Amino acid sequence: MHTDLHRYQVPARPTLNLDDGIDWHFHGQYRQTLITEKNLPNYLLLPEVNKLLDNMSGEHFSRAEFIWRTGARISEALAIKKQALTFYEERGEQRAIVTLRTLKQRGKPKATDIDRTRDIPIRDHDYALTLKRRIDTLPGRSRETPLFIPCSRQAFDNAIRSTADKLNLMPTSAHVLRHSFACNLVLHRRDVFLIQRLMGHKRIESTLIYMQLLDIDMAFLLDGVQFR
Repeated sequence: MHTDLHRYQVPARPTLNLDDGIDWHFHGQYRQTLITEKNLPNYLLLPEVNKLLDNMSGEHFSRAEFIWRTGARISEALAIKKQALTFYEERGEQRAIVTLRTLKQRGKPKATDIDRTRDIPIRDHDYALTLKRRIDTLPGRSRETPLFIPCSRQAFDNAIRSTADKLNLMPTSAHVLRHSFACNLVLHRRDVFLIQRLMGHKRIESTLIYMQLLDIDMAFLLDGVQFR
């Protein structure tokens, strides 16, 4: 039914570069302890997310990468429209801004929540270009055109879960990818208030849960701090 909605072909993903100074093996070893003792939600580390995405294809891959890159809730990703993306160039590099309408998954939305939006900058040239090419190939001129071919949450989650199972990754869903986005920002030492804004959390307490990731890194965080 939706086969002609998009003519876009997913391009090959660039080679992953893990030269970022983060000991992923170390964090992988302590993850289960954090999940069990600190009540952290399930999350994947950057190398695992890229392994997952490398083994997905088509629209499920595109949706999964979008959530990983933006931290969108599954409801927000499935509802995203053409008009939500703005593109610009910066020093010859393609950039994008994704405007997400904050949609709660649980409970009845309040009147003050209906028009809440947040802007997610896309600083990666390749991914911004991927989004622009997708927009350029969408049929028609309507800004209400969906960014992705419509599908059910269950079908999308099942595609992610089955791929993760085949790769022997922890139980994974679209919401786990959202948690992984937040954890990735924490591990890259981004400010907690920035993470709150990008995640669309109304209360800072929702964001502080992820900051427990730094508990195992506490000694390293004090390296270089001068006291005399």
